[in-house]
Amino acid sequence: MIAESWPRRLAFGELVSIVQARIGAFSGEDAAIMGDALLAGFACGKVQLHVHIPRFILQVSERPVASGLARLHARNGPLVTNLRHDSVRMDDELGRELLAALDGTRDRAELLDHLAAKVSQGAVPLIDAGVAVSDPEKVRHILNRDLEANLQNLAKCAVLEG
Repeated sequence: MIAESWPRRLAFGELVSIVQARIGAFSGEDAAIMGDALLAGFACGKVQLHVHIPRFILQVSERPVASGLARLHARNGPLVTNLRHDSVRMDDELGRELLAALDGTRDRAELLDHLAAKVSQGAVPLIDAGVAVSDPEKVRHILNRDLEANLQNLAKCAVLEG
């Protein structure tokens, strides 16, 4: 249940509610045992505890917005800081170009146009199945095919904000 919510953070009360819904009966003693288990996980570095819920979103909007810091980092190299304050490695130049373009001014069609222009200008490579693609029609087809999945992956990396 925690893994299904990742990378979103869960308040303890929300976690208790999820467990109650899944297994039925759940007492205050059970909640205390779960709290102890979470603290033990924190002590050994397997669980992170937070005093606030980070502001990233998991649903990709019509005009997606990535954090300004993530966009800046994407322009400067493969390490990007997400809204959980973690470093995310993005070796894919095209993926970094997409991230850098997520300033909230472009819808999916405009993002597709932007990426296709960058590929056609030779600013970023498009590799599909290990082969560089440069034919404009194939470029647009591949970019269109992969755009939504790439946006969803960026959401899972906790770089999108609402």
